[in-house]
Amino acid sequence: MKKIPLKIIVCVTAFLTAFAFVNCKTTKSAPAFSEPRVYLRSVDLTRISFSGVELTCRVAAENPNRFEIPFPEINWEFFINDFFFADGTIRNNSRVSARSTSTVSIPVKIGYIQLLDAAISSAAKRRADFRVAFNAKMGLAEFGNRTWNFERSGTFPILEVPEVSFKIIEVKNIGLTRVDFEMTLEVENSNYLDLIINDLSYNLTVNNSRWSSGTVVNTPRLTAEGKTIVPISFSINSLNIIMDVTQILGRNTEVPYSFTGDFSFGVNLPGLKDLGTRVNFSGATRIRR
Repeated sequence: MKKIPLKIIVCVTAFLTAFAFVNCKTTKSAPAFSEPRVYLRSVDLTRISFSGVELTCRVAAENPNRFEIPFPEINWEFFINDFFFADGTIRNNSRVSARSTSTVSIPVKIGYIQLLDAAISSAAKRRADFRVAFNAKMGLAEFGNRTWNFERSGTFPILEVPEVSFKIIEVKNIGLTRVDFEMTLEVENSNYLDLIINDLSYNLTVNNSRWSSGTVVNTPRLTAEGKTIVPISFSINSLNIIMDVTQILGRNTEVPYSFTGDFSFGVNLPGLKDLGTRVNFSGATRIRR
C-alpha cells in the first residue's frame, strides 16, 4: 500500500477547512428569508361633530424573520363618492423588529364645507361613501424591493345641527306662595340617526326678571327626521314674581322674554361623545294657563 505524501494530506486538509469556512460565512451572510406582510388593520371613525369627521387608518407591517427590516413607505389616497379628496405619504424611518409587528396610525380629517367644495352632490347630504387606497413600498438590500396595494371602503354620516325653537310658557298650577310652570321647546332633528340630549342647561328671563335656570333631566329622545317636544318644568316661590305673574295673567298680554341654552347631543356612533350647540331666543310671548 502506497503512502500518501504528507504534503498532499496537508493541502487537502487546508482546502477542506477553507471550504467549510467560506460555506459557513456564506450561510451567515444570507439567512433564510420569509416574506413580510403589510396590511390595513382597521379604519375607524374616531371623531365626529357638526362640522366634520375624523377617520383613523391603522396600517401594520409584520416581520416573520429573525432580523429587523425597515418599516415601509406608505402612500395613501382618500376618495369620497369617487371624488379625490386628500392624499399623503408616511415615512417614519423606523425598523420592524425581528418576529414582531409594527403599526402606524394615519388620521384623515374631513370637513363638511370641504365636501361641498369637492362637488359632493346634494343626495349625499346625510351620509357619504369613502374609499381609502394604500401603496406600501419596502426596500430590502439583500432581497430586493417589495410593494403592497390594498384599500378599504365605507360610509360616514354627515350630521346637521338640530333646529331648536321656543314654543310656549304655560302655568300648570298657581297658589299663594308658589307657581308651577312648563316651558316647551321644539327640536327638529333632520339627521337620519336618533339623537339624545346628554345635557341641557339654560337661563330664562321673563318681563326683565330671572324666572328660572338650571339643568334639565329626563329629556326625550330626538327621533330621526322628526320633531320632538322638550318640556322644561320649573317653579317660582318669590312673592314679587308671583304677584307679577298674577298681573300678567290678568292682562293677558305679551311680555318680553329671553332664553339661552347650551345643548349637548349624543348619538350611538363610535368616536362620538358630545355634540354641542348654543341657542339664544328673545322676543315677546303670552303666559298661558
